[in-house]
Amino acid sequence: EEPCDVANVTDTRRVGERGVVEGLLVNTGDRRVENAVVLFPDDISGLQPREPEFAVGTLEPGEAVPFRFVVDAANGSVSGPRVLDLAVRYRDRGGDVQTRDAGDATVNVAGEQTFELRDVAGDFRVGGSGTLQGTVVNTGELAVTDAVVVLADVGEAFEPRERRVPVGDLAPGESADFQFPAAIPATAEAGPQFLAVQIRYRGQGDEVRTSDILDARIEVGPEQSFALDDVESTLQVGDTG
Repeated sequence: EEPCDVANVTDTRRVGERGVVEGLLVNTGDRRVENAVVLFPDDISGLQPREPEFAVGTLEPGEAVPFRFVVDAANGSVSGPRVLDLAVRYRDRGGDVQTRDAGDATVNVAGEQTFELRDVAGDFRVGGSGTLQGTVVNTGELAVTDAVVVLADVGEAFEPRERRVPVGDLAPGESADFQFPAAIPATAEAGPQFLAVQIRYRGQGDEVRTSDILDARIEVGPEQSFALDDVESTLQVGDTG
């Protein structure tokens, strides 16, 4: 036989996202292996490869060739480790096609990506302007890149100058501050307002993803008013003073 083993298998994926399973196929035998193809198992809960086969070609004895599978982790699937029973199909020296077990690999599926808003505040009055400010925290298990805070729904009583603020890359547990200058129209009512915020980011596989809605609460004060008190005048026609 011309046995082959998998080695250095790694994975990067979250529930609900596309990820990658990659590693090395090693020819551990003493003969050449031709037309080798790594086979992804079809009975792994919640994991679906875009292509179930990856061709690696010819391997000399002791040679290691990389393989790579793009895999989707279904929405709602359970996070945690998965054991992949990978196989290899190849043509032996007699020209016959053989399929052999290539070894097990344990990969981990992280939970769905989550974010949290903290310290949201703003000094707003009806008919005035102010700044919505706060902090976004990556509460997921993996890093995200190119994160953007997006005002998804603000209604008619909140008029931001911009609806998107980039905050960059966020490692797990890392936070970034954001600010949105905005105006409150004179037709608005004083009191609490709730803004719908989402985080856009690049997840595993470089896909652009959007988080669930995060609520941001601000308090809008009444319109600023002024009055003149104790006004006195002793002016007569033709006088100055």
